[in-house]
Amino acid sequence: ENGRLITEGCGQSPPYDIYINLLFPNGDFYSLIKNNNELNFSQINTPRAIEINKEYSGVVVSDPLFSYTITTDMPMGSYRWYIILVEFGQDVTNKYNWINYDKINYEIQGY
Repeated sequence: ENGRLITEGCGQSPPYDIYINLLFPNGDFYSLIKNNNELNFSQINTPRAIEINKEYSGVVVSDPLFSYTITTDMPMGSYRWYIILVEFGQDVTNKYNWINYDKINYEIQGY
């Protein structure tokens, strides 16, 4: 369920890093990052945590983080958003460090 993703049941643990990644049909991914209070994508295949000015301590998050308009230059195919929560400073590329995650699939079939 959108908005209920990662903080339920986490209690009062240490600070978290939140990774929001978009996987493209060809297997490349981009991380959502914050630059000068604007959300953008990182360099290709470079996992980066997002800085969010909110407290996430066992609450349900329902505010949209960003919106994006799909353009005709995006390749057709299956896309997947990954939202991954790890303890602050832990390696997100090691799945054993994942506290929780969610994924959302969608497909661009034509324009």
